Amino acid sequence: RLIELLKEKRQAVISHAVTKGLDPTAPMKDSSVEWLGEVPAHWVISQLKFNTLEMQTGPFGSQLHAEDYVDGGIPLVNPAHMINGEIIPDSQVSVDEETWQRLKRHALTAGDIIFARRGELGRCAIVTNEQDGWLCGTGSLKARLRAQLDAEYAYLLITSKGAVAELSLESKGSTMENLNTETLGRIKLPLPPVSEQKTILEYVHEVSGQFAALVDAAESGISLITERRSALISAAV
Repeated sequence: RLIELLKEKRQAVISHAVTKGLDPTAPMKDSSVEWLGEVPAHWVISQLKFNTLEMQTGPFGSQLHAEDYVDGGIPLVNPAHMINGEIIPDSQVSVDEETWQRLKRHALTAGDIIFARRGELGRCAIVTNEQDGWLCGTGSLKARLRAQLDAEYAYLLITSKGAVAELSLESKGSTMENLNTETLGRIKLPLPPVSEQKTILEYVHEVSGQFAALVDAAESGISLITERRSALISAAV
């Protein structure tokens, strides 16, 4: 329960930092966005589509068939490969050079954010240098950001509870929530100046480290207590 609460607290602290800033004395203004409430007066409220160079869904099913997959080729990134903000590829969900050439308009670039289009809305990951050139999968959507929005900052905003709830309301699909470029592009985000985004991210990294240390200590405590319990039982019998 303590570990659960620590993780909730960490998320709350991060969400507050990226939506309210670090200066508690800063003048505030109404964002006119229900999930955001008030934001610092000098921040800009802007739709995601005005902060992207490109937004594109992955290839249609008719463009990519199961028989196109090879083992150990160039990876495709589908929703199942986005785990806790990281891209974890499956060597069997990949294509050869010929198929990559045919689908290269769906290639990812380092710094892009890739989103799951179906299922868990808000599931996304930042593309790293190592993943540059991998392909956006059929169930995914990629966004290339403009310089005024840091990819990590955008990730923290879009994965916050408020933004996920907003996406859920806006999403299309009667039986399953479905994300498209229009829906994602409409979401409104608070944009501090880039220098302030960097400062907030430094703070977030520091806070995350502190909470990670507390979680590690709690897990170590559980492990020691479990060992102690086992030893006591063994001694008793």
